[in-house]
Amino acid sequence: MSDYILDQLRRRLASKAYWPDWRIEEAISKILEAARVENPPPEVLEEVKGACRDPTDDPILALAVFVGADFIASYDKDLLDLGEFRGIRILKSGPLVRLLGR
Repeated sequence: MSDYILDQLRRRLASKAYWPDWRIEEAISKILEAARVENPPPEVLEEVKGACRDPTDDPILALAVFVGADFIASYDKDLLDLGEFRGIRILKSGPLVRLLGR
């Protein structure tokens, strides 16, 4: 989890789900109970710049590279179309859960 992803989540919940601020912050608090925040340094962000056709997805790829992720779970079409980035598989959550359940 990164500050960038948390900000994106806040915006999505407000604009697409129409959640009130208190509910959004409650959800963020629950996420932060289970996840730690890691922010990739600028050099990692620069290293992955342009890797995805949607530049707003580059910080997600940078975080995955920075923390040494094996997978990215996403429903974002631009990320899913990559399929894999530097050995990091990009899948929807359902297929990822099935893969990990094996």
